[in-house]
Amino acid sequence: IQDWGGLLGLTLPLALPQLVSSAIIMNTTFAIGQKPTDGFLMWKAFNAANEDLPVGFLFQKTNVDITEEIKTAYDAPFPSVEYKAGVRRFPELVPLNPEEPFAKLSQKAMEWWKQFQGPVFICLGTEDVVFNESVMEEI
Repeated sequence: IQDWGGLLGLTLPLALPQLVSSAIIMNTTFAIGQKPTDGFLMWKAFNAANEDLPVGFLFQKTNVDITEEIKTAYDAPFPSVEYKAGVRRFPELVPLNPEEPFAKLSQKAMEWWKQFQGPVFICLGTEDVVFNESVMEEI
């Protein structure tokens, strides 16, 4: 369960608990409506201000080891602004209020994971500006 897919993936055991026997959780969190990190708020504002979101540029800004070739690969699935609707919309879907429906679902998922008895490996990128160490400590 990783990164932005984790916001959704962490809730899946509520519907299909029989499919979960172990987990690897990386750089993600429960979307329970808590105050987001400054990195998330900066990314959300940048995202909203740039209709033609420079996807590869964003990855390159957060990881100095990304070469121009890798940056181009990140841009490849998004040849024009029309292909970026989902990427631009996703941060707006993250609940910032604990009373929002998806936040309530995530709260239930958090309780499910607290009682989960299988092996879980959690890792993070300590320099991740969105899912930083404080976010992972909450998990």
